[in-house]
Amino acid sequence: MSRHRIPARVVKLGTVLDCVVMHSGKILTITEWKGWLLAASEGCFDVSPGRARLFLLPERDKDTADAPRVPESHPDYERWHKRASREQLFTVEVPDSVEVKYGRCVRIGYRSDKWHRRGRTIDYEHDFTEGGALAPWLYCDAPHVRNARAAVITGGDMRVTEAGLD
Repeated sequence: MSRHRIPARVVKLGTVLDCVVMHSGKILTITEWKGWLLAASEGCFDVSPGRARLFLLPERDKDTADAPRVPESHPDYERWHKRASREQLFTVEVPDSVEVKYGRCVRIGYRSDKWHRRGRTIDYEHDFTEGGALAPWLYCDAPHVRNARAAVITGGDMRVTEAGLD
């Protein structure tokens, strides 16, 4: 069993639209996580294929009064979005570990304002099996995705690059 931890600091890449997974021999489309944060760990661009991790987390309202916020520039955010960071770090409650292997993540749909003016979002679909690549694994913190509080996509041939997911 693999155990994955969510790092204290993550780089916001966008928001999740849906996720297609091969689970128990069936192709399933997960829509329960629409609007969740799509994030990567710091240093994500320098990780070799198969070792990158994407984190899917419910995004806490940034305007919540009790959310500690620290304005901070983030070089990985700037590499992904191709502009200066104005994002603020804030806390998100996540489980201690994510270890339920749910299946191979075949595709993810996400929305991001990368490469565009701030707030102008574009929807992207990334097929992890394109060109014969090996799809990464999807791990959840619960046996059923509707009960999940976090998910991790890792392994296979997946990489995170300035050009997007590879």
